[in-house]
Amino acid sequence: MVYTVDKDYDDSKMAKILNTKLKRSSNYFIIEDNVDVYTTDNRLLLRFRKNVLEKKNIDEFYDNVIKFAKTPTHNRGSASGSKKKNIYDNGNIYTNIIGYFDTMSPNYKQIMTRKGIKNFLSVRPTRFLLSYPEKYKKLIPLIKEIDEYYKNIKNNVLMRTKPILKYKVLLSLQSLRM
Repeated sequence: MVYTVDKDYDDSKMAKILNTKLKRSSNYFIIEDNVDVYTTDNRLLLRFRKNVLEKKNIDEFYDNVIKFAKTPTHNRGSASGSKKKNIYDNGNIYTNIIGYFDTMSPNYKQIMTRKGIKNFLSVRPTRFLLSYPEKYKKLIPLIKEIDEYYKNIKNNVLMRTKPILKYKVLLSLQSLRM
């Protein structure tokens, strides 16, 4: 199936609603079948495929991460829907990072700067990886499978597209378990 989508909001309206939570009452179309989505100027926006990943890898990943995924966090910045940069003002949200961070936390950056350290390692393990290394190892087969799948997608433009937040398309991650 192929869909063509246009922006629901112009850039000025989008700037006003950035860092806000979507309301369940919003009228969003949830993709549940194999689909390619293009913009009105015929650029591939996304490809969604079901049943391409091994069920055993999906189940192993899900079973080892779901309990952790259900723990609230308040330090996810924009993902929390807060427009403030102060983590103490952010509400709780159920979104966690499970592998590695690709940057140093703001607190550590300040400490390193005060100590005059300029070239410090910016990759660091997450709380999940540090607390549950054996569970993390069980996630690797699905991560590798997804990585291999992306390598095999012809003309993979997914990694080069702009964020799709401006488009009224949401993916149902729960459909991975179907």
